[in-house]
Order: sequence, then structure tokens, then C-alpha cells
Amino acid sequence: MRKLILTNNPAVIEEIEGRSGWETCTDYKLYEELIELCERLLLEGWHFASDPMGGYHFRPNPYHTIFLVKDAPFYKSWIQSQEWNMLDSIKTEYDRHKPFLKKYKEAQHEKDYQALDYSVAMRSLQSMEDRMDS
Repeated sequence: MRKLILTNNPAVIEEIEGRSGWETCTDYKLYEELIELCERLLLEGWHFASDPMGGYHFRPNPYHTIFLVKDAPFYKSWIQSQEWNMLDSIKTEYDRHKPFLKKYKEAQHEKDYQALDYSVAMRSLQSMEDRMDS
């Protein structure tokens, strides 16, 4: 089984560097680029390893961390149509929150955005690793 973490969050990148068992893709800085990559990976047979929205319906954030798996026969994957609905939700919610994100883009807000995504990502990662180990 292959496991992949996609993120544009510097706080998450620092935490996951060299993490055993996970591939990482941290080359994308813009949210839109990250989502385009996620879409390409879903087309290549990757699947969401956890709910990619993870509270983002209510939290506008320019940072996002997504966990994907491939070739995981024992891992509960999402129904394919459900994955595309989730991806569409990610795009829709980001577009809906753009005016807010443009208004609050100072450095002090960047750290808050990073902390929110970091918290959701690390909790999701711990939960997945606990399930995979058992």
C-alpha cells in the first residue's frame, strides 16, 4: 500500500519531513495547485484516506492537507462518486471563502490558518496510523 500526504502548509511540512511510511508532496504553494494535483491523483487510482474536508466547510483556510492511499485492499476506501463529490466540495468551499481570505491575509493570520490546518492534519494522521497499526 502506498500512502501520500499532500500539503501546502509549512507547519505540517516541518512535522512530516522524514515520517516513515508516508510519501509527501509539498511542492505546491497555492491551494488551487494542490487541489489540481489531488484531482490528477484521483484519476490515477489514488483514494482519500480520510475525509478531506475535515471541518473545512466552516473554516476558511488557504492551507490544506490531504491524505491519499493507493493499492490498499484492506483499507476502507470511499465510493468513487463520493470522492468526486468531496473534491467538488473542496473547490466550492474554497471559492466561497475567497473574499474572506483576501480580507484577512496578513502575516498574523497566516500563522492562525497554518495552526488550524496543522491541528486537523495531525489528528487525522494519528487516527489513521492507529487504525493501520491495529
